[in-house]
Amino acid sequence: MDQHKHEMDTQFPADSPASHRSVLDCVPHPVLLADAEGAVTFANRIWSEKIGIGAGEFKGDNWTKALHPEDVERVAAAWRNAVERKDDVEIELRLLQRDGGYGNYTTHARMTGGDTGNPPVWVVVCSDVTDARRNDAALRLADQELAAYSSTLSHDLRAPLRSILGFGERLQLESGDRLEGRSRDYLQRILAGAARMNELINGLVTLSKVARADMVTGEVNLSNLSRQVFDELRQKEPGRVAEIVIQDGMTAIGDANLLRVVMANLIGNALKFSVAQGACRIEVGESAEPGNMSMFYVRDNGAGFDPLYAGKLFGIFQRLHSNKEFPGTGVGLAAVKSVIHRHGGRVSAEGAIGQGAKLCFWLRRT
Repeated sequence: MDQHKHEMDTQFPADSPASHRSVLDCVPHPVLLADAEGAVTFANRIWSEKIGIGAGEFKGDNWTKALHPEDVERVAAAWRNAVERKDDVEIELRLLQRDGGYGNYTTHARMTGGDTGNPPVWVVVCSDVTDARRNDAALRLADQELAAYSSTLSHDLRAPLRSILGFGERLQLESGDRLEGRSRDYLQRILAGAARMNELINGLVTLSKVARADMVTGEVNLSNLSRQVFDELRQKEPGRVAEIVIQDGMTAIGDANLLRVVMANLIGNALKFSVAQGACRIEVGESAEPGNMSMFYVRDNGAGFDPLYAGKLFGIFQRLHSNKEFPGTGVGLAAVKSVIHRHGGRVSAEGAIGQGAKLCFWLRRT
């Protein structure tokens, strides 16, 4: 502990009061002070305890010395941009740990001072998200394993299902007119149940493909993608009165094909659940958040849902409306969740019965 204290005293700016050192040493996250070039002037106690390059080892070096080599160029570019704009920067990166490995951190840097003739100081706060990233990776692996299992299961179910449908349709064709009322009803129920099962199997196959598809990421224009999806869906219902308002300039980092699946399901749901409205209105927009993430949303004026069950919406085969009210399999939003999780984002839903719904997802902008 005395060594850490010595490092703090020698690294902290000479004209800063001791109380500042005490405050930063109480922060439960690694904290640095650096100049505009990134040269370290102080590192707090937690930094010295957790990070593989301690405060006393910097000796004025750039703080990126503690980064994973693959992250240095990206972080340095973000730092230069923030310094030029005199603006905050938030970025995910990997820092060398005391055990020799690398931990995942969300790092926020903010400029302070510089308005009294003294040079500005940058405060760099690093929040450890290693466990969260590990949990995300485990969830993605579970999704992939579930999708692989679903694909195998659906393949094994198809053969007997084809037999049920085939023989049922043949029986209806050859003997339907001779069946009595109750027997005819039984046969129709068998065929309807088999057709429903076929829809669910197709949904499992779709979910499996989404979870296992190779990803090619780049900048995707979600505004253009949303317009394309809406136009394609509207062609299937040419007489439908529907309006869509799409915010211009929405972009995100992701796989274009998989994000098309997301927008097709969200806009398709908005159209479906607004069918009872005299005029369907859909809004697609973005709300930027601190750092490099944005919340994107699709809002409609449709049937809505009980907010108590919002958590069920993205579960596979989970539906809040009967199939008679709104046909579907309960796979679409599960596919949306799978795609967004693969991109490192998350999903949520807001709504009320009879007051429409707002489906949200988070993606990186840069």
